[in-house]
Amino acid sequence: MHSESQLRTGDICKESGIDRETLRFYETRGLVPEPRRSSNGYREYPPDTLVRLAFIRQGKSAGFSLAEIGQMLDLTVDSDFTELRAAAVTRIAALDARIAELQSMRALLAELAAKPIADAEPGCPILRLFTRKG
Repeated sequence: MHSESQLRTGDICKESGIDRETLRFYETRGLVPEPRRSSNGYREYPPDTLVRLAFIRQGKSAGFSLAEIGQMLDLTVDSDFTELRAAAVTRIAALDARIAELQSMRALLAELAAKPIADAEPGCPILRLFTRKG
C-alpha cells in the first residue's frame, strides 16, 4: 500500500492530464525530480509534482522553452531574478508580436468574409487578399 502523501504514476497522469511518456520525458530533462520507489517498485511522487507539471504547462503555453522552464524551476529564494525578468520581458515582446500578427490575420479574414459570394475577380480570393495586404 502506498503512502497517502505520495502519488503513483497513474494518479499524476490523471490529475495533470499528461501521459506517462511525457512524465518520463520531463524526468529525464530534470523538470520533474525522479520519484522514489515503493517497496514493490511503484514510482511514488510527492504532491508538489502536480504544481510543477501545472507550471510546465503554463510555461509552455506562454511560449517558454523547456530549458527556460527548467531554469525557472531551479530558482530559489536566494536566486538573482534578473535573468528571469529579462526572459519574461523577451517573452512578452514575442507574445505581443504574435498577437499583432494574429490580429492582422483576423482583419484579413474578416474582410474576406464580408465580401460578396460572387466575386468577379479571377483566382483565389484569399491569395488576392494576402498579396494585396502583404
